[in-house]
Amino acid sequence: MNLLSSLHFDQKLRKWLRDLAVLVFLVELCNLCVPWLFGRVIDSLASEDSFGILFFCLLVLAVVGLVLDQLALSLSAVMAHHWEANLRQLSLDSWCLQQPDSAERWPQGEAGMKFMRDIPILGNALQSVFPQLLRTMTLLFLALSFAFFQCRQVFHILLCAFPLLLVINFYFRKQLNHIAHKMRSTQDTLCSRVFEFLNSYPELKALEADSHYRERVASGLGEITSVEYNSAKLQIAFQRSFKLLLLSCEYIVLGTVCILASHGHIQIGQIVFFRIMIMRVLNGGVGILQLLPQLIAIREARDSLNALIEQGQKTSASDGAKLDGDLESIELANVSFAYADSQRKVFENYSLHVSRGEVISLEGVNGIGKTTMWKILAGWQTPTEGVVYVNGKPLSEHLGDFRRRVAFVAQNTLLFYGSLLENITLGASDIRAEDLDAALRLSGFDKVVARFPEGLGKHVEAGAGMSGGECQRLSLARALYRKPELLVLDEVTNHMDTSGKEIVKSLIQSMRGRVMLLVITHDAEIRALCDREVMLQ
Repeated sequence: MNLLSSLHFDQKLRKWLRDLAVLVFLVELCNLCVPWLFGRVIDSLASEDSFGILFFCLLVLAVVGLVLDQLALSLSAVMAHHWEANLRQLSLDSWCLQQPDSAERWPQGEAGMKFMRDIPILGNALQSVFPQLLRTMTLLFLALSFAFFQCRQVFHILLCAFPLLLVINFYFRKQLNHIAHKMRSTQDTLCSRVFEFLNSYPELKALEADSHYRERVASGLGEITSVEYNSAKLQIAFQRSFKLLLLSCEYIVLGTVCILASHGHIQIGQIVFFRIMIMRVLNGGVGILQLLPQLIAIREARDSLNALIEQGQKTSASDGAKLDGDLESIELANVSFAYADSQRKVFENYSLHVSRGEVISLEGVNGIGKTTMWKILAGWQTPTEGVVYVNGKPLSEHLGDFRRRVAFVAQNTLLFYGSLLENITLGASDIRAEDLDAALRLSGFDKVVARFPEGLGKHVEAGAGMSGGECQRLSLARALYRKPELLVLDEVTNHMDTSGKEIVKSLIQSMRGRVMLLVITHDAEIRALCDREVMLQ
């Protein structure tokens, strides 16, 4: 349970865990009582006593044990399914608690592996690993109890073997922990490399420049193979040591009971019982031996998901109160910003005031921080120092409502798998037909839609079937459909032809005086339409 203690169980799961513990105890009690009764039957046969009642009790216990075992297996499966569903929802909720600047720092491969790898590992822990550990510990307790009352010499032998088992387990677990942690970090890094390589392969292959990136992926695969080989060698050494100790314990116990039987201290039936009991304990020990790598993987998966959950709780922010009236002004007051992985500040003690209806051009050389600046103004990034005010009040007090009033067209269009309509409305169920028509017309995307027989129902993925300029028009239509009070255009004309640029120029003219417009562009004609230029240095 210690491995799973950091992840919360609901009341239903806690009740099921208690029920499972009771079932496992009863199953293992039946499984030990059956060989004990079998030994009594053998003694009765040897002494020519009646054994009918003993044999009947043996059969009843065997059937009861089998039925209870099936119930325990079914309950484990139900628990695992329920917990996986809870973990997926908890992980998704935690991911969605993060602010944009926090979420975008997670490598895609690492974030994806939390959902695709770690949750199934924890589900398997509840279905297979935890019940097996519970069975083994229960069996061990019952075996010691039987040995204590049946033969104190066997009890002492088993008691002396436990410290040796713990020493071996501690020695190898420490090394396996190190290898497991290295394997996990290597897998996460490789997954991000593979995603990057698969996404960029068509362009790289077209340039015959894929060899370097292929070698990077191959190097990562080789590193994983090497780590897995070292892990396998260590596990073999662990198994060898563990099995040697278990076999030694088995032969010592059998030798002891045989000597005791030869001197008349115990009966023949007890030899049979102790033989079966020792075999069950040994099988349980071998089961724990095989579980050790899984236990380490479970702990890594638990820590990985906890990191996501804690990050979500740490970076989450409440929506705050609604803004009073329209968006009238945004002000940066002595704002500084530096990325988490860098000591260099992108800008320092910067102040800016933007009023409703203004069209402002953000200027500066490449890499100066223009995109970072508009992300701070749009509530995407949080400044390292300083305060952002909206209508004279701190942005943090109205973050949710403010974001619903913002739209942006970034340099790279983000397309979702789904229809054109879903990409424009971002999956909204309540479609505003008039606003949709206006957004299509103003962005010029209505002409693109007319090319497809399916119209807005056409499914798209990664922009397939559309040019870069058409994707930008889709992004523009998405922004306009939101009816924003702050609109950001970041190099929106980069992929557009002359007609596309004319659409953007007309759009700026039509929205002047009604909404705040932030424009980042190298196009002189677009810059000329702006009310003022803000130079970042």
